[in-house]
Amino acid sequence: MAMEYIEVGGACINCVIAIANDDYTGVSDELETAIKAGLERIGQWLIVGEETGFSWSRCVVCNWDFGGHRHAVGYLQELGAPDA
Repeated sequence: MAMEYIEVGGACINCVIAIANDDYTGVSDELETAIKAGLERIGQWLIVGEETGFSWSRCVVCNWDFGGHRHAVGYLQELGAPDA
């Protein structure tokens, strides 16, 4: 089965740690809730990609706009399947 990578956007380091390790250590309850809501909204198992650099833009997962390095995140989809 052939797969393609669908990039969702840039994720903050807090979301990267949550995606990779399911670890919410050191984040506020409010941010943890935002991360979990974002992951549910996206609805895919995300893959963390390369660092894309520093940004003040909103994180694609938690939607917070604090500055920091972003990492590309995306998911795998079977070729020919409709976008999720």
